[in-house]
Amino acid sequence: MNAEDRAAALQVFEENFGKSGDGRGISELTPIPADLQQALEQHGQWMAEAGFSGTPGLLFKDTSGQWRGQTGVPSQEALGRMLGVTE
Repeated sequence: MNAEDRAAALQVFEENFGKSGDGRGISELTPIPADLQQALEQHGQWMAEAGFSGTPGLLFKDTSGQWRGQTGVPSQEALGRMLGVTE
């Protein structure tokens, strides 16, 4: 989140995740700048308020117009049902 080019940082993370044997893909940012720490805490609060226990968290309106939440990646079939999309 602190990288100048976030997309490039994400790509480096994805390319290197787990290669070092320690489960990391990029260097740890220590100390975490206060503004970034505040943003992380705010995002965590929003996730908790939405009922998400992890990522990804999908917030959507179902076919009846009700807001729903899904923690984790749904299957393509389940996603289609949730969004009222049929093939």
